[in-house]
Amino acid sequence: RSIYLVVFDCTKDIERDDSRLEYWLQQINSLARNRPPILLVGTHRDQRNESTVAKVLSSVESKYRKPWCG
Repeated sequence: RSIYLVVFDCTKDIERDDSRLEYWLQQINSLARNRPPILLVGTHRDQRNESTVAKVLSSVESKYRKPWCG
């Protein structure tokens, strides 16, 4: 059993530049069996204001939680 950690940069525009995040989620789900646990971690949070970070995290959660993370 494995736990996967996918790290993304909170300073990037996730709506425009999400291909790498989606690529890794696809790779994990294609290679692993039985929907493994995937932890998404946003880095560089300290370089953005709280409202921007909240928007990025909300966007990531709404876009990826159900289809990729169960």
